[in-house]
Amino acid sequence: MRTPIDFGPGSKLGRFKIEKQLRSCSHTDVFLARDEGGAEVELEVTRTKVTPDFAAQTGISAIPPLEPHPNVVRVLGTGFDEKTRAGWCAFDPSSGPTLPEVVRASGTLEVRRALSIVWQTLAGLDALQRAGHVLAPTPKDVLVSPDGANDRVRLRLVDEEWAASYPGFTAQQVNPNPPAHHYVPPEILNRGALTPATSVYAAGGLLYLCVTGQAPFVGRDSDSVLEAVCREKPRAPSSLRPGITPEVESAILEALEKDPAKRPPDPRAFAARLRTAGGTDSWRKA
Repeated sequence: MRTPIDFGPGSKLGRFKIEKQLRSCSHTDVFLARDEGGAEVELEVTRTKVTPDFAAQTGISAIPPLEPHPNVVRVLGTGFDEKTRAGWCAFDPSSGPTLPEVVRASGTLEVRRALSIVWQTLAGLDALQRAGHVLAPTPKDVLVSPDGANDRVRLRLVDEEWAASYPGFTAQQVNPNPPAHHYVPPEILNRGALTPATSVYAAGGLLYLCVTGQAPFVGRDSDSVLEAVCREKPRAPSSLRPGITPEVESAILEALEKDPAKRPPDPRAFAARLRTAGGTDSWRKA
């Protein structure tokens, strides 16, 4: 049910005051807001009526505190607005185009830039893992600089398609939607356990997109893509982009193995694997 909510400048949700709208999607609006101390936040507000326990239902309230990390957009608070019955979630401010937007504008990325982006993403995933999260980001969850001159990855901590990757949720609750279904790890579709190797698969999908310009699995519709995720091998990156070294190609395909036991076991191990394949990295430690 859609809710006609008008959160104009000056509206308050919890301890946050809205300044302006930043963007909108089917179920949420995102606003620039400030907390009581004047610090900027992004405030994501539901456009659908929810119950007071929406945060618990979505898993947001179950996320353990995360120490600040340069590659991770943190959740700063959640709440429920009694008047409008809207739920809200406050994030660190985030900016920059998403990874798919950069790839669409640039075509394939230079391999060293692609490796740098994925190394930084893996650093964020490593920090999340140590805080108790297993996250499987899709490319739209990764924010980078427009021109590549000073790439700084910003990895969103919460995304509605991946709520099931947080503690307390099960794989049965995942409902992948385009474009996330091109990158969904097989164990989620098969209702298997989520492990740090699930994050490795997601990072392998990011790198595949960077160097080939397309997702590891494509098809005529969502069902055919999901079938490919579960049963087919991805095309060799070198068949889509000649010149990719065998070492980099092998590392990508290893990360995209169907069986999690055949992948590098965690983000840090995959970063080491890529370092061997691609040379000096830009790993950002927490």
